[in-house]
Amino acid sequence: MGYDAGMIHPSHASEARRALGALALFGLFLLAILTLPGDKLGYSMDFYVPIHSIMEVLSVVVAGLIFAIGWSSSRHYGPRAVLVVSSLFLGIAILDLMHLLTLRSMPDFITPSTPQKAIDFWLAARTFAALALLAAVTLSWQKPALLPRSLLVGLVLVMVLPICVLLTFRPDWLPATYIQGQGLTSFKIAFEYALMAIHLTVAVLCLQYLRVPRVFNASALLAATGIIAMSEYLFTLYVNMTDFHNLLGHLFKIVAYVFLYEALFTETVEGPYQKLQESEQNLALTLDALPDLLFEIEESGTYVDFHASEPAKLAARPEQLRGRNIRDVMPAEAVDSILKAIIEAKQTGKSRGTRITLDVPEGHRHFGLSVARRDKPDGSHTYLILSRDVTETVEQEQAIALEAQLNAALLQIPDAAGELDEAAFLRHGLGIIEQLSGSPASFLCLTVRDDPASLACVWPHGSGIGAEEPMPASDACLHAIHGRKAVVIDTGIDRPAELGLPESCRGWRRALLLPILDGEQVRLLLAVGDKPQAYTEQDISILQVFGKSLWQSVLRRRLDGEVAKRQEQVNYFFDTNLELLCIGNLDGTLRRVNQGFKHLLGYTPDELEGRRFMEFVHPDDVDETERQLQNLAAGSDVVDVENRWRCRDGSYREIAWRSKSNGDLVFATGRDVTDSHRRDAELRRLSKAIEQSPNSLVITDTKARIEFVNPAFTDITGYTLPEVLGRNPRILKSGKTPASTYAEMWSRLSRGEPWQGELINRRKNGEEYTEMALIYPLRDAEGRITHYIAHKEDITERKASAERIQQLSHYDQLTGLPNRVLMEQRFRGVLEQMKRQKHPFCFMWLDLDNFKDVNDAIGHGLGDILLREVAQRLRGQLRDQDVLARQSGDDFTLVLPGMDQDAAAAAAADLLSVLQLPIDVGDTELLVSGSIGVAMYPNDGETLDALQMCAESAMYRVKQDGRNGFRFFAPDMQEQASRRLALTSALKHAMARGELHLVYQPQMSLKDGRLVGAEALLRWRSPQWGDVSPAEFVPLAESSGMIVPIGDWVLRTAAYQLKRWRDAGLPVETVAVNLSAVQFVQPGLAAAIAKQVTDIGLAPEHIELELTEAVALKNPEAARRIMDELSASGFRLSIDDFGTGYSSMNYLKRFAIDKLKIDKSFVDEIGVKGEDQAIVVAIIQMARSLGMSTIAEGVETQAQLDFLRDNGCDEIQGYHYSKPLDPERFEAFVRGAAAH
Repeated sequence: MGYDAGMIHPSHASEARRALGALALFGLFLLAILTLPGDKLGYSMDFYVPIHSIMEVLSVVVAGLIFAIGWSSSRHYGPRAVLVVSSLFLGIAILDLMHLLTLRSMPDFITPSTPQKAIDFWLAARTFAALALLAAVTLSWQKPALLPRSLLVGLVLVMVLPICVLLTFRPDWLPATYIQGQGLTSFKIAFEYALMAIHLTVAVLCLQYLRVPRVFNASALLAATGIIAMSEYLFTLYVNMTDFHNLLGHLFKIVAYVFLYEALFTETVEGPYQKLQESEQNLALTLDALPDLLFEIEESGTYVDFHASEPAKLAARPEQLRGRNIRDVMPAEAVDSILKAIIEAKQTGKSRGTRITLDVPEGHRHFGLSVARRDKPDGSHTYLILSRDVTETVEQEQAIALEAQLNAALLQIPDAAGELDEAAFLRHGLGIIEQLSGSPASFLCLTVRDDPASLACVWPHGSGIGAEEPMPASDACLHAIHGRKAVVIDTGIDRPAELGLPESCRGWRRALLLPILDGEQVRLLLAVGDKPQAYTEQDISILQVFGKSLWQSVLRRRLDGEVAKRQEQVNYFFDTNLELLCIGNLDGTLRRVNQGFKHLLGYTPDELEGRRFMEFVHPDDVDETERQLQNLAAGSDVVDVENRWRCRDGSYREIAWRSKSNGDLVFATGRDVTDSHRRDAELRRLSKAIEQSPNSLVITDTKARIEFVNPAFTDITGYTLPEVLGRNPRILKSGKTPASTYAEMWSRLSRGEPWQGELINRRKNGEEYTEMALIYPLRDAEGRITHYIAHKEDITERKASAERIQQLSHYDQLTGLPNRVLMEQRFRGVLEQMKRQKHPFCFMWLDLDNFKDVNDAIGHGLGDILLREVAQRLRGQLRDQDVLARQSGDDFTLVLPGMDQDAAAAAAADLLSVLQLPIDVGDTELLVSGSIGVAMYPNDGETLDALQMCAESAMYRVKQDGRNGFRFFAPDMQEQASRRLALTSALKHAMARGELHLVYQPQMSLKDGRLVGAEALLRWRSPQWGDVSPAEFVPLAESSGMIVPIGDWVLRTAAYQLKRWRDAGLPVETVAVNLSAVQFVQPGLAAAIAKQVTDIGLAPEHIELELTEAVALKNPEAARRIMDELSASGFRLSIDDFGTGYSSMNYLKRFAIDKLKIDKSFVDEIGVKGEDQAIVVAIIQMARSLGMSTIAEGVETQAQLDFLRDNGCDEIQGYHYSKPLDPERFEAFVRGAAAH
């Protein structure tokens, strides 16, 4: 074929040789045919029809087999190329069959059979064959089909059916392919050449596949497509429908189909079968290489199959396993574990981690199991069990666990030794020994008096250490002791006495006796027994380590106990002595102190030992103490010294020390002499105290004869001790003290009880005074009264001060009326009386109208005179039982007992009438009025607070209605007052909680429609009240003083926002911010807000400050000065709501104002009221004449906008352009406006 065999990949070699040989053979055959004369091959053959029919039948059969093998393989393997090729060959089989049935030599099939009809079916079949071969080399032989096989076959049938209908009924619609007597048409020949071109393309692609590793049988496809191409060439040569060329073409076609069948068979049947065989061989080799055992068993435990590379690890002989149940060959414990693993695998598909222990021919082994469920086509299950020998792993784990157990046991010994007595400690050790050795029984023996033949035994469940027992020479224990090594008894112990073992050892299967040495001498003998397995060197090693540690702990306990006993004896004497005992060095360092220091001075021994004695001595006593210590060091036998020692609480106690030296040590005892010194000092102080006391002291005998008075008595009464000695205290009587006081005094004193009370007495000079006296009897040791002692204090001035305090604390100092405290007391009295009598009464709250303005106008001095006159007039209108009090400022409260609503109304009218009479204050005659709120008991409340609240609310309603009147309380007043109070309280926290925020309303130029600025408007969104109107909360902020910090926050927030906008490139020139009246008069306003703005990074000219007319006109001169400062700082100024106040051109000319804002109320009436339109025009003209600009707020309609533009207004803001927006929406509005 002219193709280099060296370019063929080795994986194709054998197949390629066969395919290329076939191509060469048929090629030579074709050349041979072409060399024969045409007249020899072009004649009509009589036997053509039967041979042709046989070959067509073979073609149909082979095509059907190709379809069948592809259809069958698609159930399991189903590569994309195989399914498409086999489906197309179904169509080829149908079309070849139709070709056979429509030959002229055959009976008519549906319509008359003609050469044209037969050739058309032939060409259709050949076209499908070319497409099938093209699909075979272009589609994947590895990826599954994209469509289901039934759908793909259906598509082929859908294509074949119309072709059959067309060629059967309307062959005349197609070009002629054969003309009787002339042969093939050029169309038919060209069509055949086109098919040859497709087959040659397929052949080239097959050659490319031969150069790479084998994916499919490209060699067979190469042979098939090459031979079909030769077949197609032969079909261009025949002249007669029954000549030799035609017959040879059919023969070539059948051979090509056979090669194609081979290719499909190789890939779909032979190839998978070979892979299966290889896989089984690999699996067998893998299983042979694995050291693990593999079993397949049923759910009941019956062996199905097994694989064992090491039969010595099987629980039974291999020939005995298959068909038997695991219960027959394994212990019950292992069977239960396996069945549990099978149940888990049945539920989850697998089970891992199960371990079993078996005695197999190889010995005692541990196996780890992995179980997997195997699902069978009939729905039943078997289970694959992989059994791995993990004996070494288990033994390593056991060794590690045993070592860990030993370490844990060694760590327990010190704690147990400290908590248990010796016998209990040894029993505790026996329990650990049994665990470490795996023995169910044990005992130990202690050697007594270093005699190895005398042992004292300890049993695990005894209550102490057994009595000493001598041991016979043949005793097994004695052998272990003398040999100093372990003795193992592996025979059963049926006669323990013969071995010198206790009777309790009878029945032990084996025993281990282990001596524990301390140096060369055996101290302990450990005995364990009855272990199921034999004792090993590992058991001996572990018990040896533990036993040594156990003995060391016993020894340490005994030594510690002896030392502790001796120490306890010393400590008992040292610590139970109540005096101070200490031992120190000659340099004064304390080495030991007793508990007396803690009881007396508060120091524990640990706090003192190691510190110097002098650290605790009072600084004034250090020198003397040091001198005595030096005497002791110089050889003095005993020294005595007193000093003050500092206690732990910082106080000092006086200690008398006696010290004695003994070599380098000093032994000292101390005795607390603080109390004795203190008693002496107290006696001296008591004498001084009595002499120096500012209060008089009188001592009399039981006959009331004076025996002693102190100097204070003389100072207070004027009588000296000689003048009163032996006399009765009645010489001081003034006659003002009630007789009942004296009667009570002597009644109590006669009963031996103290008496205290006030006496009004007379001094020697005749002046009366009041004294507080405490008189009590003085008893001797037998309890008899021997004297009376009187302590007396002159309280004359104190009583006068108390009366003055009473006046100051209960009365208003300006008007002399009761204050709020006294009002509350008297209200309680009225309330109790009215409750008893079941009568009503009224509570009034009176507030003078405009008193603040009057007070500012006439001055506070005259204002006080006015309040006193008002109080006098009100008092003159009341009854004796009525209560009038000054609440605060110009507020008065009244309680009028027994008055119903009609009487209360009449009383309120009388009070208002008397208030309205002219009042002369200095040189001024004033007319005042008041507003009275009235609350009725019990309808409006039953407490002072409730009635006050109701009356105050009613008074404020009078103020709202125009003042100078009275009103009874109604519930809606309280609701409004409560809301105002709650809003005020919530507003105090609103800024800190982030409830305040700003919105911005665009301000637009009427000249060019561009954005010129925005007004910052304050909003409050309360979690409790929702959105609160500025008209409601701003007055509350002003009245509560919160408007200043809120105003600062608004200015700062608006400036920050404008800075961000300008930094972002938005064309926003200014932001207008409102200044409240309270803010406006703050000292240093201009400098403060200019610093705020510049610190943010803005120039002041970008901030416009809006003021109301009322702010400007309240104090025009002060307002002008502040405005000048603001303007000089660079701020723009505007008058808000212009036109609603005085709107005076006079003040406008003097103020540094840049802009007038036309109030919304005038804008709303544009087009409605002519006078309001005229006011708008006048404002615009006035501003223009003064060089100011104008802005109208509240513009909502086009008509309003047109009117303002036509009359020369400069700027507007309002809903016509935009409502107030949050910063993000305002930014979007600005960007949208800039885009237009």
